[in-house]
Amino acid sequence: MMTPVSEHHPRLIVSVRAIAVLYIALFFWYLNATIIQPPFADMYSVVQQYLSYRTDGGWWSYLWTPHAEHRPVFLRLLAAFDIEVFSGVSYPFVVASAIAHVGTAWLLWRECRAGIAGPLGVVIGYVGLMLVLTSVSAVVIAIPIMNNLIHGLAFVVLAIVLFERLEGDGDERATSGRRVAALLVACLVPFADAVGWAVWPILFWIAWRAGAERQWLWTIAGVGTALLLVYTRGLSLPFPLASDPTVPALGLAEELAMRANYLFVFLGLPWTRSPDLHVFGRSIGALLCVTAVGVVCWRGLYRAPSGRLERIAIALIMFSLAAAVLATIGRAGDPILSGVLVPVRYSVLLIPLHVGLLWVASPWLGRLWSHGRSLSVSLSAVGVCAGLLAQHVVSGQAAMENAERIRATIARFQAGQSDADMAIVIGDDLDKARRELADMRRAGVYVGDR
Repeated sequence: MMTPVSEHHPRLIVSVRAIAVLYIALFFWYLNATIIQPPFADMYSVVQQYLSYRTDGGWWSYLWTPHAEHRPVFLRLLAAFDIEVFSGVSYPFVVASAIAHVGTAWLLWRECRAGIAGPLGVVIGYVGLMLVLTSVSAVVIAIPIMNNLIHGLAFVVLAIVLFERLEGDGDERATSGRRVAALLVACLVPFADAVGWAVWPILFWIAWRAGAERQWLWTIAGVGTALLLVYTRGLSLPFPLASDPTVPALGLAEELAMRANYLFVFLGLPWTRSPDLHVFGRSIGALLCVTAVGVVCWRGLYRAPSGRLERIAIALIMFSLAAAVLATIGRAGDPILSGVLVPVRYSVLLIPLHVGLLWVASPWLGRLWSHGRSLSVSLSAVGVCAGLLAQHVVSGQAAMENAERIRATIARFQAGQSDADMAIVIGDDLDKARRELADMRRAGVYVGDR
């Protein structure tokens, strides 16, 4: 537990708080402004599957049928609830995902405040909130078909926080109860988002580093393996070893370069989505990759973390790295759609990386603070928060404009028109989408136009 000296600069801390409050208010503004009620893209198949269930029965088949490498059970449960209770308005998706993400932000704020005492903990806590409640996450919440990323992230963070032993907690029964709850939550993760499978080796690492009894290591390995066998039964898991099959095969060096580029572009989100910032973003991605791998190897493997907060921080970093690596393995060879190599929604999966690195740096910041440099730390924090706010506004405004374009494209599609944008927004097979739209209209679901 870090205890900085009592001398600090309240006006600067108030400035950080004021910026954070404005930032959070804008998060909810952007969330509301980017809600898209009518289904589009893969959401058509989700709704169609539920309508088929209503006609033919087979509740378990509806929930369990895979979508690529995913089994999106929670997304399908929300679709069933939305259709049966509200005839399809999309708001149950938005509300459930908003609650999940705000809960994630609260959990991380709580751990930060418990692990870093005094005004420095407040400053780092507010910066952490801003790293969680981004405009990109607002958009991912606002668009139902993307909600799986939010659900998966919430379950992963909850499982990590629950499994980690509380500082000074000598009650073994309470610790065991928390860990059992963490394993139950971890069992839910893959049914939100398949990338959540990474939580199982992470929990194994936490148990090892926390000095847990060997039975916990065996339990994690056994339960995780059994769940994986059940999950993957009948599931196709394509992990391409080459790029797009329509182009000539790449040599080993070219293949590795392509995948390294994808990894750096992924880790450089959201900046890599801007043409003007692509090179800068890719450089940031490479820097984050080297830094994160170094932290995991040095503090996670070679040396033991200093305590609960650092173990949680390294676990969060591990999850984002795993998500980036899995995407690099599974998607680096995908054809580029409309010039987009890595979708910006994957930025949500980097939230744990950014928060984790901030927490790992907190002891160093604490030493600066306690050695008479609290003014420099506070001024730097205000500058970082102001920069995050500026980025928040720019990306939020861009998200609102993009949401309007998507709504306009959906409206044209529903009116029977056709244009090039529809292949990107609606899907490649417009005839199939029109048949599914006709089915929805006959069923009287998702007839809103926002």
